[in-house]
Amino acid sequence: KEIDYNPETNQIEIDLNLFFDRNVKAGCDDLTVKRYIINTYTTMLTRGIKGCYVYACNKNLRDYLSRFIANAN
Repeated sequence: KEIDYNPETNQIEIDLNLFFDRNVKAGCDDLTVKRYIINTYTTMLTRGIKGCYVYACNKNLRDYLSRFIANAN
């Protein structure tokens, strides 16, 4: 839930209030945490050997990703 897409600014946004990993947040500024989150998801989405299921909790993010990810159904 911490990742969303803002169609007005055309940017992916991170809500750090919805990110609960204290180990990642400890000793890091907000920009570093946001980069870590984006890098983590990017890595997971690009390493799927036989595929990857993606579920976006937020409608704006779901609509945005559907432009780039084909529906396998």
